Amino acid sequence: MRPGGTFYACCGGFDTRELAFEQRVRSWIGASNEWFDVLFAVEFDKSPWHLAGGSQSHAAEAGGQPLFERFREIGAVNFVTGALFIYRRAETASAQARPPLTVRSLLTPLTDGSCFDTCLIWWRWVAGAQTPQALGQLKPRLGSTLRVNITHVIQDQELVPEAFRLEASRPFQSESKVDPEMVQVLLKCDGRTSLEELYKIAQKASWVPPHLALVDFLKFAAKMIERGYLEVELSALRAS
Repeated sequence: MRPGGTFYACCGGFDTRELAFEQRVRSWIGASNEWFDVLFAVEFDKSPWHLAGGSQSHAAEAGGQPLFERFREIGAVNFVTGALFIYRRAETASAQARPPLTVRSLLTPLTDGSCFDTCLIWWRWVAGAQTPQALGQLKPRLGSTLRVNITHVIQDQELVPEAFRLEASRPFQSESKVDPEMVQVLLKCDGRTSLEELYKIAQKASWVPPHLALVDFLKFAAKMIERGYLEVELSALRAS
C-alpha cells in the first residue's frame, strides 16, 4: 500500500487468548505497522465449537472434534466476521506524532465505506487538536440516526423516567447510558451553537454539575461525536 492508501475487505478471523482479530491483523503488517490504522467493524461472531459442529458435544458426534481441538491449540476464543479497513498514513512528523489506531466497532446496515473515512478524519483531527479551544469551537448537530430510549418506573403510583439510553446506527452501532440532564444538553446541539457556548448554557441551566470543568465537558462531547449521537461538518475539521 502506498502512503495515503486504503484497504477494504469483508473477512473473518479469530480472536485468540492473546490478541483480538484486529490486533492480529496489525501484527501481520510487520515492522512498519506503526504507520497503519486498523479498523474492524464486526457483523457477527460465533464460538469455535459452533464452527466445528454446533456445540462441543455435537462437534464430536459430527466429526468436528479434530477441528475443535485445532481451535483450542491456536487459542481461539471467538470467530468474528465483518468489514476490515486499513489506512496507511503518510510518513511525516505530524503523522508519527500520534499513535496508530486499532479500533473495533459494530457494523450496521447503514455502515458504508464513507463511515470508516469519516471516523478516521475525526480521530486524526482529535489527535492533532492541541488545545481544548479547538474542540470548543465545533458546532455539532444531532446525529441523523440518534435514538433516545427512556425507561420509566412506578414511583408513588406515577410513571417517572429512570434511565436514558442513547443509540445510533451510523457510522457504527453505539449504545450509551447518560444522565437525564445531558439529554437536555444534546438537544441544544443545532449546528449553530459552539460547544464552548453550549457549556455556558448548560452551566447556567444547571444541566451539568457546578464542578464540571470545560475540558471534561469537551471530552464528553467528543465521545458523543465519535459514537454518532452528534455530527459535525467534515469541512470544519479539514479547515482546522
